[in-house]
Amino acid sequence: MPKLPEIETIHRQIEDYLPVKIENVFHPPVSDSLFHPTVKLFNPKGHVIESIECKGEQATNLDPAHLH
Repeated sequence: MPKLPEIETIHRQIEDYLPVKIENVFHPPVSDSLFHPTVKLFNPKGHVIESIECKGEQATNLDPAHLH
């Protein structure tokens, strides 16, 4: 299934900044009601995002396997 044009545009714009080092992580108070409590256990600060891929309309590969 081809990506929607706006998804492709955002994907290309993000790729222009890769690789990128994560310098800050902010969890706003509203995130407590949106995310499972274990999301705060994953601290990507200091890691580098090397690539991003799209699957349908969702960004994927933003997991520890793609960080170093």
